[in-house]
Amino acid sequence: MHSSTLNCPCSRFSMSHGRVMSLKPRYHSICSSEFIEDYWLTYFGDVEIDVHSVRFLSSDFRVSGQSFFELMRTLCKTSYETIENALTVFRSNRLVTMYALSRSQFDIETMTRLKRFEQQTINSFLNLIELVRSSIKTNQLVEEMLTNAGPSSQFNNETSKWSFFYRSRSYYTNSCSCAVSDECSRPAGFHFQTDKSSSVPNITVPGLFLGCYAIDSVLLSTLECLYEKKCVKLLVDNYYFNVVCLV
Repeated sequence: MHSSTLNCPCSRFSMSHGRVMSLKPRYHSICSSEFIEDYWLTYFGDVEIDVHSVRFLSSDFRVSGQSFFELMRTLCKTSYETIENALTVFRSNRLVTMYALSRSQFDIETMTRLKRFEQQTINSFLNLIELVRSSIKTNQLVEEMLTNAGPSSQFNNETSKWSFFYRSRSYYTNSCSCAVSDECSRPAGFHFQTDKSSSVPNITVPGLFLGCYAIDSVLLSTLECLYEKKCVKLLVDNYYFNVVCLV
């Protein structure tokens, strides 16, 4: 009796993934857009506005937007580096087999490895983001734009001294407090200079939200405005909103 299968020993037992699999990553379109370029970021540093006479709220898009887009640029760069480093390692890993694989066996094996690589790379990037978020929260860092906490003071009658401290923001939707939740959000937009920090924007930017930290703002936002010509025009046209007078 003869076996119904044929086993063919290989003269070479291993081969690098790079020789048998080709991978070309596709990045989010925002990472190749003008919104992470220097000339767009200069939108937030217009020298024609006198910073000594104009006081925008920290939640105003003209202020909070700078950290929003700078962080998006950083995330794009980090994702590129993470994926390229992972690809270098993956391509150098080797497929090892003692016998020649059938086409179906080869397809199953390579697909399994590709899916595992994809999931591991995604997890690596997400773990990095979560590490940053947890480090910020654990160390109780104050966001540069004061979106998670604001300066406050209290006078002590016994010592006749003032004490200064930061109080967690709670001006988000449903009075959500940054002290107890990472999911606090409110619509991003343009404010009057006379608005209070708890005021809703006079002009709202569709799909953009303000969170306790810049990383939260990016993750909570849909970015839909950046894909609509009319909405981008709204951002540009309203840069001088309420700079000269109330409108």
